[in-house]
Amino acid sequence: MDRRSVLLAGLAAAALPRRAFAQQKPIRIGVLTDMAGVYSANTGQGSVVGAKLAIEDFAKSHPAIKVELVSADLQLKPAAAIGVDNAKASGKAVIDHMKATPTDDPLFGKGAVRADGRKIHDMHLFEVKTPEQSKMAWDYYNHKRAIPAAEAFRPLGEGHCPLVKA
Repeated sequence: MDRRSVLLAGLAAAALPRRAFAQQKPIRIGVLTDMAGVYSANTGQGSVVGAKLAIEDFAKSHPAIKVELVSADLQLKPAAAIGVDNAKASGKAVIDHMKATPTDDPLFGKGAVRADGRKIHDMHLFEVKTPEQSKMAWDYYNHKRAIPAAEAFRPLGEGHCPLVKA
């Protein structure tokens, strides 16, 4: 299944539980991609254009549901920090820089890349509201709590990753 089909399926799934009243806020779809760095030719603007096309297709069959695209350049900060030529010459240097640098992106917020390569960040626990609790369009969830990254992901020592030295 290609990206466009996945995005359309996600949009359709988001539309299923809608109520008989006007939508208050648009659905936001996020695209975080490399717009000007080493991988921009493979992903970059094409990913944003693909998402826009999928949203336009979705809007034709669901005109009452407003969907908004939010895109950001992940900027490949490690490649910029160590130099593009060095990044192209040594993937290990890029990975080492990524693991040493905290992350803070528009989609997942603050986090880090662990020694095993897993990107960790806080997660959130939600509870689905009953129909009586829902007061407006897209008012379906109660935020129960934030789960710190250290609790949300499997502990580093339990993963048995060969990249992690004991």
